[in-house]
Amino acid sequence: MVLNIILYKLEKDILRQVFRFKIKYNHKFDWNDFWYVYTMNRFKFIAFLTFCFYTFVIQAQFTFLNIKGEWVSDHNQVIVIKQWANSHDNYLVKSNGEELEVLLVIDEEILSFQNNYFKGSKFYNDQYNFHLKDVTKNKLVLKPTSALAKSYFKSDHKIEFIKRRDTESLDFDFESLIFEKTVSDLNNYKLEINDKKEVIFIEYKYKYLKSDNGQFELDKNGFRIKEIDTIAENKFLLNNNQYQNLLRKLKEARINTLNSQTLVKCGHCYPQSLVVNFNNKTFKHIDFDIPPYLLKDLVDYLKSLKSIVKD
Repeated sequence: MVLNIILYKLEKDILRQVFRFKIKYNHKFDWNDFWYVYTMNRFKFIAFLTFCFYTFVIQAQFTFLNIKGEWVSDHNQVIVIKQWANSHDNYLVKSNGEELEVLLVIDEEILSFQNNYFKGSKFYNDQYNFHLKDVTKNKLVLKPTSALAKSYFKSDHKIEFIKRRDTESLDFDFESLIFEKTVSDLNNYKLEINDKKEVIFIEYKYKYLKSDNGQFELDKNGFRIKEIDTIAENKFLLNNNQYQNLLRKLKEARINTLNSQTLVKCGHCYPQSLVVNFNNKTFKHIDFDIPPYLLKDLVDYLKSLKSIVKD
């Protein structure tokens, strides 16, 4: 529609110039010349618009290829860039693990992460805009420019991110870990792994106590009393690939920087905990309901080891 309007105005201008030329020099007008001039001008104008459009697309694509990936700041703010244009496959993650799924629009040096939604019949377009200050293979520097971006990351200064997969510079010497997960009211398990690749898997199953008349016994707070019914223990060794995968995920989780007190809480989720010993008896205990973004890969991997016991 806009292009048609522009072309229409261009045609009017061409006609105006041609007839001015005819009146000025008072000679017979050659329509063949006119259509030649008209066609060439129209072609040049469309070619110019096409060039501008593809220049913009190529520039945006080049920028996207440079910034694609997972980026993390010193304060565990995370930007995940997987797709651009019309795909909601990117994430902004706060230091406490709270994440927001967004689409990405690139306009020269502005990265606009957008969240589109309806409230009732009203459409909203929240824009978290950042100015791209610098980007290299392993570094991304952004400055929040919109009010939402400044509020979300609690900063109006430049934020430096590094590639999450760039863990070579991290000082992390693994010693052991204990992962505990409550599956249900009557089932939980514990996973212990040490630097000798030894794994101990312990599963606890409980039962509710009942009185002689068949009624559930309750504690002073009115909750059912339960006791351990069975304990199953299994031991196995990780192969080298499995162990190296564990070490990589531990580094990428940035265990030494996480803090249980700042993580998002969930009132109806079963608790999970992770205890890691590293760097000559350095101790880290993290309690969480929902795994924060940086812990997701590690927790999923630890959960997957449960299937080895059953195989």
